[in-house]
Amino acid sequence: MSRKQDTRDRFYSKLRIANNGCWGWSGSKNERGYGYVRSRKKTTTAHRYSWEIHFGEIPHRACVLRTCATKDCSNPDHLFLRPHLTHEARFESRWTEDENGCWIWSDSLNSSGYGTWWDGGKNISAHRSSWERNFGGIPNGKHVLHKCDVRNCVNPNHLFIGDVFSNMADMVEKGRSCTGERNGMSRLSEDQVLEIKRLYSEGGITQRELGEIFGILGGSVNRIINGRRWSHIQ
Repeated sequence: MSRKQDTRDRFYSKLRIANNGCWGWSGSKNERGYGYVRSRKKTTTAHRYSWEIHFGEIPHRACVLRTCATKDCSNPDHLFLRPHLTHEARFESRWTEDENGCWIWSDSLNSSGYGTWWDGGKNISAHRSSWERNFGGIPNGKHVLHKCDVRNCVNPNHLFIGDVFSNMADMVEKGRSCTGERNGMSRLSEDQVLEIKRLYSEGGITQRELGEIFGILGGSVNRIINGRRWSHIQ
């Protein structure tokens, strides 16, 4: 048996056919959840390998995409080719406009509900990327905030620059802050816990300052950030 045939047989042995016709992958997967196939010459994702053995070579820099929503599906009937898109076109393809003029991000969302995408060699917030693409760099210690209060909106006209305190003032105005009778660790909402984690991860603010803003002790902020409290909120 040739090496090529052996690789093909191993590929088929890892497939699990679902009721919806998807060819699920039971073998190894990469960090993004895609199955992959190893041969003597290279390692390739399972769905790209499936395209190659059924339809032939993939054009340079073209993407193999799915008509189904199953990330590990390798059914060739569920696959299609998309020519290489420019960086600009890739961003534009990931949002749709709603009736309020929001550009709703349709790709990955982080645990706080903000859009994310791979840009400049790192995973960043889509709304921050939208600002930079339209208005330039974001000053150190500043945040990109939403006028519309829709976290996965990337319409640059719905964004504005502010520091952490203007971010908190915006939260107060929109009823998402922890003040007055809502003060105290037991009264934090899940949205507020996510906001604490997001603000700290973006930098420019200390745990003590976060505690003062949200009306809790700095030690409580530390336990939230390190997963010792509200550990079910990622």
